[in-house]
Amino acid sequence: MKLSSLLVFSLIFCFNALSLGGLNDYFIENKGQFEPHIKYKHSIPNGELILSNKRLVYQLYEQDKLMHNLMEKESAEPIKLHGFSVDFIGANPDALMSSSKPSSHYFNYFIGENKSKWKAKVYGYEQVNYQSLYAGIHLKMYHQDSNIKYDFIVEKGGDPMDIKLAYNDLDNVYLDDLGRLHLVNTVSEIIEDAPIVYQIIKGKKVMVKAAFILKNNVVSYSFPDGYDKNHVLTIDPTLIMATYSGATGVLSANCTAYDLSGNIYVGSGTLGNFPVTAGAYQTVFPVGGIIISCIQKFDQAGNVLYATYIGGGNEYPLDMSVNTNDQLILLTYTSGNFPMTASPAFGTISGGIDYALAIFNTTGTNLLSSTYLGGSNNEGDGTSDVGAGIFVNANNEIFVGGSTLSGDFPVSAGSFQTALAGGTDGTISKFNSNLSTLIWSTYIGGTGDDIVNSLATGMNNDVYFVGNTTSADFPTNIGSLNQAPLGLRDGFIGRLNAAGTALVAATYIGTTNDDRAKFISLNAINEVFVGGSTVGSYPISAGTYAATSANNLFIHKLDAGLINTLFSTQVGCMATTQSETYMTAFGIDYCDKIYFTGAATGNDFPTTADAYSATEKGLYMAVLTPDALALDYGSFFGGNILNQHFHPGSKSKYNLEGILFHSECTFSNNYPTTNGTTTQNGASNDAASFIFDFEFSLPLTDFDVISSDTSVCTFPFSLSAASAGNINVAYLWSTNETTPSISISNPGTYSVEVYNDCDTIRDTIVVTTISLNADFTIDRNEVCKGEEAVLFTTLNILPSGTQYEWEFGDGQSSNTSAPSHVYTVIDTMTVKLTVSLNGCSSTVTKADTIIVHGKPTANFSFSPDFLTIENTVAQFINTSSSDQTSTIWNFGNQSGVSNLPNPTYTYPSEGGKSYAVTLEVSNIHGCTDDIIKYIEVQDVITFYIPNSFTPNDNTGENSIFDVEMTSGVDPYQFKMLIFNRWGEILFQTEDFNKGWDGRYLNEIVKQGAYIWKIEFKETMSDKKHIYEGHVTVLR
Repeated sequence: MKLSSLLVFSLIFCFNALSLGGLNDYFIENKGQFEPHIKYKHSIPNGELILSNKRLVYQLYEQDKLMHNLMEKESAEPIKLHGFSVDFIGANPDALMSSSKPSSHYFNYFIGENKSKWKAKVYGYEQVNYQSLYAGIHLKMYHQDSNIKYDFIVEKGGDPMDIKLAYNDLDNVYLDDLGRLHLVNTVSEIIEDAPIVYQIIKGKKVMVKAAFILKNNVVSYSFPDGYDKNHVLTIDPTLIMATYSGATGVLSANCTAYDLSGNIYVGSGTLGNFPVTAGAYQTVFPVGGIIISCIQKFDQAGNVLYATYIGGGNEYPLDMSVNTNDQLILLTYTSGNFPMTASPAFGTISGGIDYALAIFNTTGTNLLSSTYLGGSNNEGDGTSDVGAGIFVNANNEIFVGGSTLSGDFPVSAGSFQTALAGGTDGTISKFNSNLSTLIWSTYIGGTGDDIVNSLATGMNNDVYFVGNTTSADFPTNIGSLNQAPLGLRDGFIGRLNAAGTALVAATYIGTTNDDRAKFISLNAINEVFVGGSTVGSYPISAGTYAATSANNLFIHKLDAGLINTLFSTQVGCMATTQSETYMTAFGIDYCDKIYFTGAATGNDFPTTADAYSATEKGLYMAVLTPDALALDYGSFFGGNILNQHFHPGSKSKYNLEGILFHSECTFSNNYPTTNGTTTQNGASNDAASFIFDFEFSLPLTDFDVISSDTSVCTFPFSLSAASAGNINVAYLWSTNETTPSISISNPGTYSVEVYNDCDTIRDTIVVTTISLNADFTIDRNEVCKGEEAVLFTTLNILPSGTQYEWEFGDGQSSNTSAPSHVYTVIDTMTVKLTVSLNGCSSTVTKADTIIVHGKPTANFSFSPDFLTIENTVAQFINTSSSDQTSTIWNFGNQSGVSNLPNPTYTYPSEGGKSYAVTLEVSNIHGCTDDIIKYIEVQDVITFYIPNSFTPNDNTGENSIFDVEMTSGVDPYQFKMLIFNRWGEILFQTEDFNKGWDGRYLNEIVKQGAYIWKIEFKETMSDKKHIYEGHVTVLR
């Protein structure tokens, strides 16, 4: 089964005696500041490396003499220089060079008098690539740790035998017994490690045996066992950070922790002279102090983020963890005077040696919470020999496991074991998130000595724990794996319920000899992984990887009920420096790969071909495949084996991505540090801390591999699988093809698997054939401008998801499936429809499909402009456009209609009326237009006023002066006034029916002429009228 088409060999230049630390760790791009043939430069110890299209050039000098001349100018000595080149024989002279991972800062070059070579803001890059240096072969160069590293990447079809490197101008070039290439020159020696080549096959790492071939100073490569050209390679394990503490006094490192940002926390014991940071919580070693705890927080570049003392005079750190708020939680021994915050669960020390817990803020400047934990006797032994552990759950509740000699250790009522059973019993305690409350606490042990080393909580919040026991009566339960002791000292695994009131399960584990169960990890389904050490013959399950010796690290996996062994095995060495080895870190990743680190007490621990170091160092680290079927990685690491210093209780950590956060108490002064700034303190033991990423695959993030079911119009058709940012994945299609994309020739159902050595995601797609045939019909062929909407309907059933594009011929368009459209342009229209789906399309064009006609323009006039009740006949004149062919009049009075071109019409003789007159005209195409105008019939204003009257006329016929209105007057908007000749008002009224009786102040006025004035409003409008005149009073 083919999975990929890449082969990569990784090769490393090792520069003797000097590291790249402190120098420029970037390939500097030539922006004109260097000679034209130079593409990039990189500083190396005692010189520089020049990259050009056809070769690499090394320019070296005697660094020690240069430093001497700078310091002692009066005794300056000549400095030797040496240059040599590495030519790419037969390579592509036009290979494209590119760079990646730019520096966050830039460099300025203002050197010499030639200003054309002055360049500012020149960036460096961590990596340079030669694309297609040879046919199907690329070259990648980058720096790693204190070395320059380069990878040849061979694609499918590329031939690695094409690679030939000619080394020129060297004093000697030779291969040593380890297959390393030595480049000897007059000022130094450069060593290239033997090539490392490996591939991923079906998710498993497969090393490819490779070696240098040297002939006449030309280097090529051989593959004694051949290689598979169709499988993907994996990435080299990476040392992210390694550093000493920077302390000038003795430092005893014992535990680590990590946070989500990948920072490492190191807990140590110190005698003083510890490099605290400004503003740290405790910057002074206490007066009278012996050894106290101290903490350092480093980022992944090895920078110290904070460093602080913590303690009152006699402390030692046992374990640490970080909660979800990125706050560090420390578990330490103390003999008193430990700083207490407000409201601790236990504010005073109870015995000679108690546990203490402390929670720090993220910057190490403040102690957020703290408490003691212990009884009147000792907890643990006050040293690094006896372990203890803490665990923080998702609610930031804190679990503490340890041991006690105290008969009054604070246990809670109703807990599983409320009394001390033997000399030393294990303890398990649960605190709330700020250490103000002990939620529950219990002893756990028998009549011998028992120690709880580590804890974890399961999916149901049960508490799992491991430790060591010499008790023959350690509490186990019926049905557990081993209910009876096995040897001199056994490990144990237990499970308490969430309330700490019942032992759900417990079992002994081990051999007939001495065994220590030190670490515990749970996977997603509560399967239990335990790591520890043994000097016995630990059970090895069939099919598991094992390397047995006198000193062994064991791994044991059990089911959640602690009833069955799922597998167990051991990896060990012959003891040469210690009588026993100890596991220092243990964990599993998301994929159940098993990671462990131990003190290397011998040189026969198994290593893999890609080991960081196959030479014995202070530590050994390894990775087993899930269920321990194979050794994925094995390597030594650290300083000189003779400078070991072991702590049986030390605790370092792996996270779920398989990254190791480790610290070692060491006397070694040659630890492989990465930052080039901190060195061993020179006085005694120091803390050497590092972060190591094994770069194994993680679970694939959930994603849709391929798109939803699709339809295709033509074949061949390409299907592509996504990776959603997942790296180092392989592909397997149902067609047995292994590329990210495949070409298919037929419809059908296709499936693909995207996978790595940890996880697999599967997806299926159904591909059908698209049948697109554009055609349409319309509901009318002729329309009048701006009037009827044309309805367009497709004639064929088209697949779901089809896209429509209509062009109506008047510059307008639509993308709906069945549009309607009103034309506003007079013309003959050509309509076009295009349907498309997944790159397929069909178009139909129908010319002269729709004729858009113009409309006539209706208009008319009438005379007179208005009618009165005395004249109600109107004459209408048709003034419409000449293309009219028929007319319809509606005079606005029920039965008033006419087809005559210029009709007359007589309206009812009723004043105050308005009539809507409508004229509708049409042309020969049936297009119409209409217009409405209004005509009024108005009242005529008439009234009668007498010119004389006789008040108090006995006949009563002429005794009242009043106005007689006949039409056109609004009686509710009426007023009449009577004046004498001097303008004095004698009478006034607003009552239309009331007249003047000729009296003023109840007496009839004198005979003579008087003035009258009337005011009123028309009934036809709001217009007001005022009339004046004279009336004669006769007596």
